[in-house]
Amino acid sequence: MKKLLWSLIPILCVTGCDQVAKDPLGAAIMSASGDNPAWYTSGLSSADIKTFKKNGVDVASALQWQAAGITPADAALKWQSAGFSPFGAKKLISADIFTPQEAAEWRKTLNLDSSAGGIKLDTLRAYKNAVDSGEVTQPDIASILQTGKVSRDNTSFVIKSAALLKGGYSPQTAIARQTKKIDDDKKYAFISTYGKEVLNKCGYSIPHFPFSFVRVDPYAVQGKCFVLGISIYNKNTQWVNANELLLTDYPALIISDEHVRIGHDFIAIGEAPQQYESVLGATQTPATLRILKYLN
Repeated sequence: MKKLLWSLIPILCVTGCDQVAKDPLGAAIMSASGDNPAWYTSGLSSADIKTFKKNGVDVASALQWQAAGITPADAALKWQSAGFSPFGAKKLISADIFTPQEAAEWRKTLNLDSSAGGIKLDTLRAYKNAVDSGEVTQPDIASILQTGKVSRDNTSFVIKSAALLKGGYSPQTAIARQTKKIDDDKKYAFISTYGKEVLNKCGYSIPHFPFSFVRVDPYAVQGKCFVLGISIYNKNTQWVNANELLLTDYPALIISDEHVRIGHDFIAIGEAPQQYESVLGATQTPATLRILKYLN
């Protein structure tokens, strides 16, 4: 019976077996011969089936390569030999890294896993474009990343540091110089907007005011700078005078050298708390902040 079923294959392949049809009868023939019928219903060409089977690739894996668009089988096997899964190969090709050989170099440079997981497509493209343009080389990028001081996702920083390295600096010096440049640029931008006095008192990285925390310790904000604002919808306020406004919820006392503006965010610095008595006669100790600069 087995011999008879195999004798039917030439009849089924009268029109050519290069592209194997999804044929239940063919699947039955293969099943009877001891082969996996899924090969016959896969839609893979007979040549691809032969190549995959010869190299020990099972039908499920072959179908994954097919779904990823990595064909013919010879091409898929080259990507597999380079250490990539179908998904990884597809992702790299989408980043214009077209050959397994080039992909293997990028795998080493960026420490990629077989699926190129954990790295965004835009990140791959940014590095690829920087190398293609001649701005940096793959070894430059690898040297910066191997220091362990820079995230692979911070492409702009890595590429600019790699460019400095290409110019003759050591990896550590290149990173230090790029860090200083970013810091200097931020300071310059801050001074241009808010002035040197605010920078000297606050620095350029100013957190938002921790309203919930000041209920516990109003003295903790003294000497520190914060960004905050008073909403026009905040009804829990009490004017002390034109230049002092109490936020009774927290409590927090806002002091200004001019009339306090409602609906504007500002930078303020904490001062020693100014106590007051509530309408019930209880002593209140609000966090006290002086406005240094409005943001808008």
